Amino acid sequence: MASYQPYLSITITHSFFTSNLAQQIHLVPTSATQKWLEKNQMFIKNTAGGIGIFFHQDALKATPSIQGSQHLQFKLFSGDAYFRNYTNIPLPHTLCTAEFDIIVNHTENLEASPKQWLSPEQLLDYPKNIISPYDISQNLVGLINLEISADQYFEANKHITLSYEHCETYWKYYFFSIKYSDQLLIDDPKKTYSFEFQELEQMNGRNNVITFHSNTPIPMQQRRNIPFQLRDQYQLILRALPIAHPKNIEIITQENTYHRLCHIYVA
Repeated sequence: MASYQPYLSITITHSFFTSNLAQQIHLVPTSATQKWLEKNQMFIKNTAGGIGIFFHQDALKATPSIQGSQHLQFKLFSGDAYFRNYTNIPLPHTLCTAEFDIIVNHTENLEASPKQWLSPEQLLDYPKNIISPYDISQNLVGLINLEISADQYFEANKHITLSYEHCETYWKYYFFSIKYSDQLLIDDPKKTYSFEFQELEQMNGRNNVITFHSNTPIPMQQRRNIPFQLRDQYQLILRALPIAHPKNIEIITQENTYHRLCHIYVA
């Protein structure tokens, strides 16, 4: 093992997470890439937010020299059923898969965002040995195309960072146990976002459910350092309101424009 060293690392980041590292993700080489790795005596090790590929440099140099560049492909799966809910995917096609294209032509850290978003129908057009219907059913969220240039083929310590961005969504609060007052308001201590009282709704057999709707979309992130508060004029009613959860997001249309709306229920 001492003669092996890092050949290529791939790290997946996601701005939804406080750590900025994507969680519950799994990178898998396509069958052709797996054969190439085995042929060149390389192995994969899972890392925080990605994978590392290790190689024996002398063994690789002993293989016939390549003509041109080397193409590799990896599939990215998520174990989080709500991955797409908090990811900035162009609306209304929320079932799309990100495609990354990157050329590895130096050893410095290379960064890339999705080149495009592929629909399930587009994915089915790929050869089955690259993407199968089973892959699509397993929450395939990324397809990574790498091109290693000839001058980097034998070099160690190549680093790639692929980034996903969080989405923004309108927030709608439902208060089931708060007594109505025309002085109720949701306060943002940072004064960045504001909410408007909407109406008293009937839900689950309950009358007078108080609802508030944000005036602008709010970033969908794992945590908020300073939570919103519910006040009755100057009196503090709830010090820390719950934040939006990805499972409660739906896509709505307003004036022929698509938006995300997250429902937040406060007992």
